[in-house]
Amino acid sequence: MKRAVAVFLACLTVLSLSGCGSLFDKEYVSIEEYALPTPAVESTEPQDKISVSNYSRLKTALLELVRSGKTDGTVVFSDAYDGNIKDDLASTCWQVRTQDALCAYCVENISYELSKIVTYYEARITVKYAESTVPVEDIVKLTYTSGLEEIILDSIRACTQRIVVLAQYSSYTADSMENLVADVYYENPTCALRSPWVTVNIYRGSGMQRLYDITFVYGYDAEEAASKREALEQLEIWNSTELKQYSDSEKALKACEYLVENCTYTTDTNCNTAFSALLDGAASSEGLALAYTELCKKAGIECKVVSGQRAWQKYYWNMICIDGEYYHVDVSDCIMNGVASGFLLNDEKMWSDYRWDMSAYPSCDGSLTYRPVWTEVTTEIDENNT
Repeated sequence: MKRAVAVFLACLTVLSLSGCGSLFDKEYVSIEEYALPTPAVESTEPQDKISVSNYSRLKTALLELVRSGKTDGTVVFSDAYDGNIKDDLASTCWQVRTQDALCAYCVENISYELSKIVTYYEARITVKYAESTVPVEDIVKLTYTSGLEEIILDSIRACTQRIVVLAQYSSYTADSMENLVADVYYENPTCALRSPWVTVNIYRGSGMQRLYDITFVYGYDAEEAASKREALEQLEIWNSTELKQYSDSEKALKACEYLVENCTYTTDTNCNTAFSALLDGAASSEGLALAYTELCKKAGIECKVVSGQRAWQKYYWNMICIDGEYYHVDVSDCIMNGVASGFLLNDEKMWSDYRWDMSAYPSCDGSLTYRPVWTEVTTEIDENNT
């Protein structure tokens, strides 16, 4: 019996020396490997993993997560990560929230769970977006603000109630952005039935990064606007023959004469649109200036609406460019006192009764006057009728 026990113990000793220890080691490793994939298998959506090696790359990874509109992702810290992972995570989440315009606008909170995976760390990042904001994918993203006018114009034409624009480099303030919207309207008078009310909220990032949350209130719907534009197109004020027949100065005069013959001037500030003048036949100085801008635009003539004063009262008129030189045109005065009194005037003739911000508009010092242009048009009309 003692000998049998001794043989049994000897066998156990031989087995332990010949590899049972290595078998136990392999079993331990396999358990760890089995446990690691478990969260990914249970997840309903595979998580993107981004490897980072320093603080700068970590910050970029978090920013990219937000810019792509994702709610979560995984950051893997390489073995050679340069920095304190815990401190860097806390600092980066705070910086991203406060120093990036997009994140300041739409991110309510960024949280994370840091785990050690054998020899490296992973952080599960969760982003909570504010419910009142526009989805990230609908935000217009620009490097500079060039092209912003076209974006605003398209939005006004479509009666879009809200646009959000992220520009990496912009100097626009809230006031100057509101002025830009007004400029777009004045340069494109039939893009809206009337000037929209605008509110601008700005979110600032580092450097010149700006995010603009712009809301529009129109007081009408897109269907009504489309109906008015269709009615305006049916007027056929210009035809291809006239556009080819006249010089720019003659076109400018013809546009002015059209309004003199078909519109009346009113001090009613509700009649302040191009549609008031062109469809209803009565408009304020603002409405007439907008209508003249629209006619000149159709004829290919550069034309601006001037917002200023006449006899110390709020008043509007136009500046046009003919052969590189600028002139004043006051259609309202042309209606009241004859075309010669308000067509192709220079700064000197205007200054006695008008006031405007001369730094905001070009100098008007052209050499043309009404009489020669009128004579040219009259002569051409007589020749065509004979």
